[in-house]
Amino acid sequence: MPNNAREVFAQNLRELLDRTGRTQADLIRELGLRQSTVSDWMSGKKYPRVDKIQLLADFFGVNRSALTEGQPAQSLPGTTQWLRAGLVARGCPGAQGLEDRQLVTILESMDLLARALMEKD
Repeated sequence: MPNNAREVFAQNLRELLDRTGRTQADLIRELGLRQSTVSDWMSGKKYPRVDKIQLLADFFGVNRSALTEGQPAQSLPGTTQWLRAGLVARGCPGAQGLEDRQLVTILESMDLLARALMEKD
């Protein structure tokens, strides 16, 4: 378990990259970041400024807290556990019985929709 803000941020950033299928190179290219900066964040060597945290949060479509706060990985927005819990909490019939592959398909659809809406603006 991470014990300081840099380690928490690094762990959450790695989780978000993994969950979204993106890479450090994607961050560098799409957000105009320096390779050394992203590497320092990923290793927990440095902590980003607030404006960069917001840039990353917007990139991943999450709140800043998803990057900055220590939390169990399964509670991160966009995970299958997060989606299942949300569907169950809203009383969606059959939500508890959905398989992970079905939840992944729903998450992928949500991501495509979010990207389309961002491109529209």
